[in-house]
Amino acid sequence: MKSILALFLLMMMGSSISSAEQMTGMDWKRGEISAIGIGVPPERAISKAQGNALACRAAKLDALRNLLETSQGVRVDSVTLVKDAMVESDLIRSAVKGLVKGAREENRSLMSDGSCEVRLVMPVAGQMFSALISEEEYYKRVGDNRSSKVDFSERMQELASYLAEYGLVGEAHAGIVPEIKIEDDSQLKLAKQLMETFSEKGDQLASTLMQSAIRAYEEVSGFTGIVIDASHLPTFSAAMLPLIRDHEGRKLYPNKNTTYEVVRNRMPFSYEMNVNDAMTSDRVANKPLVIKATSTYKSKRSDLVLDEAGVKRFVAVIQQGGLDKKAKIMIVLAD
Repeated sequence: MKSILALFLLMMMGSSISSAEQMTGMDWKRGEISAIGIGVPPERAISKAQGNALACRAAKLDALRNLLETSQGVRVDSVTLVKDAMVESDLIRSAVKGLVKGAREENRSLMSDGSCEVRLVMPVAGQMFSALISEEEYYKRVGDNRSSKVDFSERMQELASYLAEYGLVGEAHAGIVPEIKIEDDSQLKLAKQLMETFSEKGDQLASTLMQSAIRAYEEVSGFTGIVIDASHLPTFSAAMLPLIRDHEGRKLYPNKNTTYEVVRNRMPFSYEMNVNDAMTSDRVANKPLVIKATSTYKSKRSDLVLDEAGVKRFVAVIQQGGLDKKAKIMIVLAD
């Protein structure tokens, strides 16, 4: 009798359930996993109030089962789903089940026929992220990042000392002069002062190097975030910990500057469904740099590759603004 009643209710509520199902699953834009459960009042209920309460209790249990099932299909990285991690570790399995039980009840609706619908929501950032990716494991995964950071102060002092001691001027010596990289506005001000000093003293080589460094900095300064456009890549799969790589496969982001605390609480990326919406997101606004990913990396469906020009701009911008430290980066998904 109960199964017949449940089937009847499902048939009668077909349109509303279809609408509800659209709000369930993994929502990468919101960074949440959600599930809906439906319960019906038992025949033994002695009153309408008791029937409603028992129906909602059954709906929540149904939602919890659905939420656990949905969460198991979420991608942790390019090769691992949550269910894989749960199989490999009893601790992870217990932690995920515990988090599901503590999911937030976002909505509860009583129908005129006494049935109940409950929607549960669970964020993937925070406890979910740390249950699946420990701090040690995180740093292990990002530990071989490509490093192109240059200590500006040491380079400037070395250049100034070198030129002052030897008075070298001319292209013949350019190959042994350290490269200069400016990383913030205070260094920009110093570089401009030094360029004027070198120019006044006739040190053309030093002046030219300063000018090149200043131009390179000003071309990438002022960006408040980065949007990686992967909307043209149907092979890309959103994940909790995807990676950005250069054209040779070396890791660019997240990196050791992006601390575990930041990625745990914010996730290394947020996601959008089109570039225009991404550019207005609080995460990267008001002036984001947009870079188009060229492909996914080999069989790693959640790792994106940038071409050589994209890598140069990406590295320069995250260093200039410290954007990797703040995880101010988004990925645009295919519709």
